[in-house]
Amino acid sequence: MSSISTRLPAVAGVVVTLLAGVLFFGQDRMLPVIFPEEEHAFPYGPLAAGVGQSFVAPAPYLSRVTVTIDASGIPTSGFPLNLRIRDDHGEVIAEFRRLVDRLGVSAQAISFSPIADSKGRLFEVEIQPAEGAEGDIYLPMRTGSGVAGESFREQEGRLNDEWSVNFRLDQTVRPLTFTRGILAADTLTGVGLLATLALLTVALTSALRSAGRVLGFRIGQVTGGLFAAGLMLAMGWAAYALYPVA
Repeated sequence: MSSISTRLPAVAGVVVTLLAGVLFFGQDRMLPVIFPEEEHAFPYGPLAAGVGQSFVAPAPYLSRVTVTIDASGIPTSGFPLNLRIRDDHGEVIAEFRRLVDRLGVSAQAISFSPIADSKGRLFEVEIQPAEGAEGDIYLPMRTGSGVAGESFREQEGRLNDEWSVNFRLDQTVRPLTFTRGILAADTLTGVGLLATLALLTVALTSALRSAGRVLGFRIGQVTGGLFAAGLMLAMGWAAYALYPVA
């Protein structure tokens, strides 16, 4: 067998590794930080003015806030709703006008560019009927504080630390950010995960070298390692990018 043929596995391994690495490490994923509560204690409203829900973000790269609203008696043309996100300086980060187009409970989201240093910072989501709104909008409320810094700003401007809007927070992260989060939250689990990946790579390297001998290809330790690393990266990318998170 020619030297070019014996080098083909090494070249392919490098290409696969580089391609998988670019796909894997460049993949953005929006993951939930806090899910909304399913049950509520009482409805607040109808809204005639803006209200606000403040919270301290528990994670970095905050990129979306979703609030639950309950529409009643709105026209078929829909109910225009303003959503704003303010930071700890009171500055508006993002502002969107949403059209609530159905009766009953629905989730309304406001997305913005990921805030890298959001962890530990105070934010507020403002909910306000837009100009021309007809019908009633209520907020399903819960009692008790599940998130640090929670405070509900009523229509009259009063702050209430005992009530909270049902809301969900999402962050946009990449694999390395996600891995750092696991290590920070549970170091033992993070180290165990990395050790498992290393053992799987070694085992896959051995299996590839054995398969190469059977097929008549000379696959060295480095070549087999490249193949195995590329395959592990590809599988990790697929799991990270495609696994659904409700």
